[in-house]
Amino acid sequence: MQRSDIINLAAGPSQLPLQVLEQAAAGLLNYEGTGIGITELSHRSPEFKTLTESLENSIRAILNIPQTHSIIFVQGGGCGQFSSVVYNLLARHYLLYPDLKPEDRVADYIVTGSWSKKAAEEARMITASCGARVNV
Repeated sequence: MQRSDIINLAAGPSQLPLQVLEQAAAGLLNYEGTGIGITELSHRSPEFKTLTESLENSIRAILNIPQTHSIIFVQGGGCGQFSSVVYNLLARHYLLYPDLKPEDRVADYIVTGSWSKKAAEEARMITASCGARVNV
C-alpha cells in the first residue's frame, strides 16, 4: 500500500508510525487471532474484558492512578463530556444544598472560544429542564 509523506499539523489528528497503523489495520480484520475484528467483538466477551483490563492497567501505571480511583471507558468524545460534567455537578449540588430553590441553582461558564460555547449551550439545555440556570 502506498502512503504519502505528507504530515498533518492541524489540531487533532497526528501522524502515526507505519508499524502502528499496520498493527491497527490487522486488528480491525482479526483481533488477537479471534477471527473477527476488534470493532466486532462483543463488549461481554472474554477478549474484550482482557483488552479493557490491560488498558486500565496501562493507564494506571503510566499516570500513577491508585486503586482507590475508578477508570471508566465511555463513548462520546469531548462533546459527550459536556453533559456528563453538568449532570455530575448538578447531582453534587443537589446533595450539598437539597433545600435550595431551583432558580437559585446557577452554573457559571466562561466562554473563550467555540468549544466552551458548545459546553455552555449544552449546560443551558440541561439546566432548563430542572429550573436551574447558566450564567455566561
